[in-house]
Amino acid sequence: MIGSIRAIVLVQFLSIPFMLVLAFTTSIYWAVAAFFCRALFMNMGWPLANHMAMEVVEEREQPATNALRSLAWNISWMFSAIVGGYQIEHFGFTSSIVTTSILYVIANVMYFFFLRSPKYLAIGLNK
Repeated sequence: MIGSIRAIVLVQFLSIPFMLVLAFTTSIYWAVAAFFCRALFMNMGWPLANHMAMEVVEEREQPATNALRSLAWNISWMFSAIVGGYQIEHFGFTSSIVTTSILYVIANVMYFFFLRSPKYLAIGLNK
């Protein structure tokens, strides 16, 4: 087993090539396949991240942790819709998807480096 943190990072990194296929393909077939594969890998990491977040906080802190995660998620969607809409309008979809891919790589690397301590890396491992 690889543990929750490594699994989250792995599946999110696996989604990035499919994002780039979406950015540069001219084939509807490749675009549809890339869209579903990207969604599969990104959505695979979300339940793992939720589980990991609930495991590292005390039970009394879990409601607040869940609320803060939801708030951060919704605020990021709000701002990304504004910025992404502007970028798509002025530069097209390719630049928006490439920018998103770059931000995914940065966030994924940060996620791993901030949570790389043995305390977190052992989460999800059966001992």
